[in-house]
Formats: sequence, structure tokens, C-alpha cells
Amino acid sequence: MTVSTTPWIRPLPPRLINKIAAGEVIERPAAVVKELVENSLDADATTIGIHITGAGTGMIKVVDDGCGIPEEQVEIAFARHATSKIAAIDDLDRIQSYGFRGEALPAIASVSRLRIVSRPADADVGTELRIEGGVVEAKRPVAANPGTVIEVGDLFFNVPARRKFLKSAAAESRQLARVVTALVLGRPDVSFTFVLNDRQLFALPTGQTPDQRMRAVLGEDREYVALDDSRTDVAVHGLVGTPQFAQRDRTGLYLFVNRRWVHSVALVQAVRMAFGELLPSGQFPVGALQIAVPPETLDVNIHPAKTEVRFAADRAVRDAVYYSVKEALRRETQPEPGAPPNESVGTRLPLRDPWKDLYRPAGQPSVAAVDLQTGEIVAERSPSVASTGSDRPVGRAESFPLTAADLDRLQYLGQVGGLYLIFDFDETLLLVDQHAAHERVNYETFLRQMNNNAAVSQQLLLPVTVDLTADRFAVFAETQSDLTRAGIIAVPFGGTTVAIEAIPSQLSRRSPETILTIVLDDLAADRPTGAHLIKRIAESLACRASVMAGDRMTREEANGLLAALIACETGAVCPHGRPTYLRLSRAELDRRFGRT
Repeated sequence: MTVSTTPWIRPLPPRLINKIAAGEVIERPAAVVKELVENSLDADATTIGIHITGAGTGMIKVVDDGCGIPEEQVEIAFARHATSKIAAIDDLDRIQSYGFRGEALPAIASVSRLRIVSRPADADVGTELRIEGGVVEAKRPVAANPGTVIEVGDLFFNVPARRKFLKSAAAESRQLARVVTALVLGRPDVSFTFVLNDRQLFALPTGQTPDQRMRAVLGEDREYVALDDSRTDVAVHGLVGTPQFAQRDRTGLYLFVNRRWVHSVALVQAVRMAFGELLPSGQFPVGALQIAVPPETLDVNIHPAKTEVRFAADRAVRDAVYYSVKEALRRETQPEPGAPPNESVGTRLPLRDPWKDLYRPAGQPSVAAVDLQTGEIVAERSPSVASTGSDRPVGRAESFPLTAADLDRLQYLGQVGGLYLIFDFDETLLLVDQHAAHERVNYETFLRQMNNNAAVSQQLLLPVTVDLTADRFAVFAETQSDLTRAGIIAVPFGGTTVAIEAIPSQLSRRSPETILTIVLDDLAADRPTGAHLIKRIAESLACRASVMAGDRMTREEANGLLAALIACETGAVCPHGRPTYLRLSRAELDRRFGRT
């Protein structure tokens, strides 16, 4: 008798289906918080409390004053694809709620120990339901306030593979802070309290205007440009930070479509393009934009996480965002109606390098200007920086090892372009990039001090406080001990405020709050860990402690810099891999002048 080996097709058990769904919907603790809070918002809650311990794998608790769930429906809420948000296929074409797929609650319950207590306002008592690994363990009536409390404990306790792929507790906390920041920005009409690992990061009242909420969350000390454009079917409102507050990554820009937080590279690029030359290279604006489109032109049913959307008129939405931001920037720089044209303002917006204030030499400006009508740069960043006027290479330059024995044979000739130091070296020209060279020297100094716990700090006369965003505070909490090793001594000072008590002595003349903010931006952009984290902090501090293009150097300073560079372990390149010096040989000079 022949036995068939054909695999038998059979329906999967509901518990297994929910675990599989959890892999898409609930990939990390931040996703749990997002789904639970969005359920609270769909329940018309006006007050929401979020309490998290153990970076989300310990306990996630969300408390709201929403409509609550009747006793006979509490258990049904945890059935797969059970939802109150839609009822017919046509409803998918005009979704206005946050949730609608009916996947999140059963997925969360299948990979955690969950407890829910819910009571509608017209019920005498609430209902408590306990679920462990997708199995209902208990259900009973309990005394409860109107609304819902959900506690999710031991997340992924029965899916060890999923826990293994989670990042460090600090990294997960940082992601939690970012997600909650987005949820809070999206609904300024709702009161939020956010406690992460026993530290309250938010306590925001109900009824704030979008402007008030954005400033409270993103930082009152920043300068913003307001957007208010409703001239087409696509309305764009919100705030964007002025160029000097740009960051090295996209995490400071929050985009909402019909109040839903979305990820969209195209829309981020539209905002960035609107800034044009106003943004330094590699920088991204900060802010929060609320984009409203007709519901029937928006498809949110693309991915279970519901953070990706598709527009029926994709180009129209991108254009609306682009022109709204561009017009707001232009409008911000125009003189008041009836006022005479102001040559110092006019249609010019300051083009400010966010790092320049850290190392601007005395007597040199740090602000250029761009004519927003022509795009022309009408003022140079630094009078000492000159263009070569040609894209042609000046010849082959060679890199070669330098030793201490070479110092006596080097003669300093001068500086060109406010950046390159020129030395005569045995009938050759040695060209040194002063910033790259100084950066290598400082980098090895910082790295050595950090590895030996020997950082030299300059104590501040009085602590300086700086208000961080929630995600940047999470970066600080993750790296505080490493920053201390580098000489940045700072401590939490309530909420997301940090008090800076000391900074590295090499940066004693710089703004402490700017130094900390920039270093945290660098770390948030790269997300390094372990030894890479130490190196990244050293790189960031080294860059800010180094001379820049436009800084004039005396002969003694130039000679001292070259001697320090030669003493470095890897003096030929800067920490980013660019050459610090090159040699132009006599033979190459002869060839260029036609003397071969």
C-alpha cells in the first residue's frame, strides 16, 4: 500500500494565527503602545496615561477615560478581526479611525500576560479579563472608573526568538519615547501623561492648540515657522524649525495625515526641498505637520502597522507640502505691510550653519543669506573662504607617511582658502587640511581619555539646563555614563530637562547646551553601541573642538598642529577617513608648468 507524502492543507489554530500576526503588528514594545493608545483615541478618550517599566518588556499600562467596553463584548474584543471601526467593505474607502483591522489586541494578548479592566459610563461595575499567551484565564466583575485600563506584562515571554531580536533596553526606551512623542503631537486636544521607567516625561493638559502642543513637546527654545495653508483639497498646518535647529537625521520631523502619524520618505523630502539652500548639507528640519486630505483619497490599509499610506493624488500632496513650507519660509522674511523694504531682511532668510557658532573666530560672520526669489547666495559664510573658480584638478597629490624626523625639514609657507596649510618639504609642497588634521589630534586625545577614564572637565560656575525632546532624553539616558567618561557631566533635572555641570576642557569656550544637543543628535543619527559608541562620542567632540575653515592660524600654531598630527597613531587620515595631508611633488609641479 502506497502512502501519500503530499502535505495536508489544514486551517491553522487561532492561537498560532495570532502569534504569526504578532510578528507583523507587534514587533517591539513601541508597537504595543501605539496600538493601545490609538484604541484609546478611537474610544474618544480625553485623558490618557501611559506607564512603562522595563523598557516595555516589563509592563506597559495604558489608562483612559474613553467609552469603555460592555461586559458582553470584552472577550470578543480579543477575537481576531473583531472590530467596531468598520462593518462593510465600502468602509475601507473612508477610514477615519486609527484602528480598523481587528488584529492588534489578539496579537498582543497572544505574546504577553494581559489584564484589561473596562467600564462604560452607564455600567455599574467594570469587567476584568486576564489572558495569558492568548488563553483566557479569568473573567470577573470589578469596581472600576469609567474607561479602560490595559496592562501588558512580560511581553514576548512565550516567544523567546522575538525577545532575542529586541535591541538594548535603552534603545527600546528611545523608540518608545519617539512613538509617544508622535502620538502626543497628533492629538493636542487630549491630555497625556507619560511615565517611562519611573520617570515622568510628559504631563500635558487637554485642549491645547496644535501650536502650543508642538512647542511644549519639541522645545520652547527653538524658533519655528508656522504653516497654515488650506487653499486646495490638501490642507497643511503646523510648525517647522528654522534652519539653525536642523538635525542630522529625520527623527525630528513628524508627519501626520488625517491625524495619523505616518512614515513617508517622499513627504520628508518635499519638506527638505522646500528649504533648499537654507539647510546645510546632510541636515533635516525639525517640526510637525498636520496634512488633511479627503478620506476617500487615502489608503491606509497597506501594512498591519498602519504607518504607511498611499494617496490617490500623490503628486498633489507632495506639491502642497512643498509649496506650503516654501511659502511660509518666504512669508516669514517679508517686512510688515506698509513698512519700507529692509535690505537686511527683505526676502532674505538667514542661512545659518548650526555648528558655526561653536567655532566662529572673532570678527568673522557666521550668517549668509539667500535671496528666496532667485536662489542666489548674497553673502558669504566667511570672508576668508574663497573659491578656486575651476573644477579642474591642480595635479596629482600623493599621501605618504610623516615622521618626527621630518619636522626639521618642514618650513611653513602660509594658508590658502582659510583651510589648507602649506609647507615646503624637500622641494615638494605639503598641503595640510587644518580641520581634518586638528580633528584627528582631538579624536585620539578624546578616545585615549575615555578609554583611560582620564577626561579633563571644566566645571561650570553654575549648572546650565537644557530641555530635550523625549527621544533625545532617551539617547541621553542611554549614553549618560559614556558622556561622563568624555567629560560631559550632566544629570536629569526633572521631566526631559538635563542640568549640565561640566564640559570637556577642550570645549570650555563653547556653549554647553549646544555641545550636548549636537552630540546627542550625532548619536541618534548613527545609533552606535559598545566600542563604536565611545568612538562616535570622540568623533563628535573632536569635530566641535577643532579649528574650522576660515580660522586663521599663526606660524607657531600651524607648526604645533603638524607636530601633534605626526605624533598621532593614524595621522594620515581624519576620523572619517579623509586625508589630513597630501604632497605635491616637484616633478608634478614641473609637469603642470610644462617643464617636463
